[in-house]
Amino acid sequence: MKGFFVVQTAMAFPSLYPYQHFESITPNAQGIRHMRARRLPPLLMAAGPALLQAPALAAMTMEERLQAMEQRMLQLEKKLDKSEQENADLRQKLAATQRVVAATASAGARPAKPAAEQADKSAQAKADKELESWVSSFQQWPTEGFDPNKVTELHERVTTLEKATEAQKAAAEEKAKKSTLMEIGDRGIAWSSADGNYKLALRGYLQTDFRAFFDGSNKTKNPGSNLTDSALIRRARLTLEGQLFKWVDWRVSPDFANSQLQLFDAFIDAHYIPEAALQVGKMRVPMSLERYKTATNLDFVERGYPAQIAPNRDVGAMLHGQIGYPGYKPQYSIQPVFRDWISYEFGWFNGTGDSTPVSQSDVEVDQEKDIAARIFSHPFLKSGIEPLEGLGIGVAGTWGNPINQTLNKLISVGQQTIFNYGGSGTNTSSVVANGNAYRYYPQAYWYYGPFGLLGEYIWTNHEVLATSTSGTKSTTYETSMNNRAWNLEASYVLTGERDGFFGIKPQNNFDPLAGNWGAFVLAGRWTGLTMDSRAFEPFKGANGKDATLANPLTSVSGANTFTTALNWYLNPFMKFQTDYSNTWFTGGGGLKGENRRQEQAWFTRFQIAF
Repeated sequence: MKGFFVVQTAMAFPSLYPYQHFESITPNAQGIRHMRARRLPPLLMAAGPALLQAPALAAMTMEERLQAMEQRMLQLEKKLDKSEQENADLRQKLAATQRVVAATASAGARPAKPAAEQADKSAQAKADKELESWVSSFQQWPTEGFDPNKVTELHERVTTLEKATEAQKAAAEEKAKKSTLMEIGDRGIAWSSADGNYKLALRGYLQTDFRAFFDGSNKTKNPGSNLTDSALIRRARLTLEGQLFKWVDWRVSPDFANSQLQLFDAFIDAHYIPEAALQVGKMRVPMSLERYKTATNLDFVERGYPAQIAPNRDVGAMLHGQIGYPGYKPQYSIQPVFRDWISYEFGWFNGTGDSTPVSQSDVEVDQEKDIAARIFSHPFLKSGIEPLEGLGIGVAGTWGNPINQTLNKLISVGQQTIFNYGGSGTNTSSVVANGNAYRYYPQAYWYYGPFGLLGEYIWTNHEVLATSTSGTKSTTYETSMNNRAWNLEASYVLTGERDGFFGIKPQNNFDPLAGNWGAFVLAGRWTGLTMDSRAFEPFKGANGKDATLANPLTSVSGANTFTTALNWYLNPFMKFQTDYSNTWFTGGGGLKGENRRQEQAWFTRFQIAF
């Protein structure tokens, strides 16, 4: 680097370096000594004009001349390094010779002074020759017409160019910070600032369903007869979500199906650290596992019975977070949050009844609030035990003390009403939840390769108040209801893709001409429901006649549904589903002691999601 520095500096400022001395180190018989300093005016006076005046360089631009100069300087630097290395090699050889001479003298041999002096002279001559050869490479450059001012001018131009380049680079970086990035993919349309502080995304999906029933009966008194085949828009939902300052997310999700506007989600989520985030607004209550599985990722057209006796959306505030596996940093995820070693949710909500319609969960009806919580874990995540890394287990629960809260009807997998509190034939004017209420909800799933398994079980207990009126007379009846529901489903990806709670992505998109057909998933499910027998136990009404919480002729006390399904993922955006469900009911057959007719339903869905 010394040679490069000297030549470059001398060319830029020739008046400061009229001469330059280089030291060359050569050995002698006694060790290492410095050789004479050589005056090298040709090196300094020849380098500049050779670059500026040579015919080959006359037509070059300033950048090209600068590059040519830098290449020549690198060649000179390599030659100097080579010379220094050869001098070092000579010193090592001389030292070895001296050791041999010393060993011979100690053994009584004749002095080897003449041989040592001869080696010294030979090494010195070789070093001088190398140095002269190195200097002569500069002397080959023409020196006629050399103008030091042109070298200085070139140096100034290079300096100006470097400053301009730095200014342009700084301006480009500043512009990039303010620019907007846009991306279109299977996660919708997304915009983000270059620094990642601000994000905006638009997503949505459309589901068109066809329903057909095979009742095969004309029994008009049986509620399970003469079911209507239909086609409908099941969901037409848009989701607008974004991020502010990297740690504040928000989401708004309206649905327009059946020409009705319903607000499903509207919340803000502050997540400065992934271990503790605060979400406020309207959101999913942390209960049903299948409810947390987005509708676009369902293996079946409709959800099972546990979702029927668990809350859906509610307004409130929820603290949630994720804890990473020891040694790993957790990653933040907006709802749903099942992605890390341990996930927890603890919320305070207005309180809604079982499967309360989304359109009715925006307004508080009493002063009481519900507490909802869930903890979910992937105990073997990142443990190295691959078959168990996809195992997730959790438990959820709610507790509240509602006052005169509406109790909603329950529907079958075929979307038919199978249980209703009060109404015709019960001799009651109203049945509401009034008093202590809680739910207990263990849940788990396991995914390994193309195989998936999901299970959940829910117990609910709530105190109810029934009112019977007759004219001006009124009586009340209080009891508690303990209902249960379960869901067990299995899935297998026939085309070999990895199954998962958040759906699958086809390895090959649908393209028949290329021999690609997308991905196929086969699934089966057993889901059931058991209602408390106290719903049908008579009590004395206001008119002195028997009254019940539910009509045993139209409401069932139990249901078991078996479903098989085939899902065809054409690509990440399009999905075709078809499933067949067969349901056996207990009670609710229209006549005393008769069961509701078996429900056989074939549902088909066309879905597009982005």
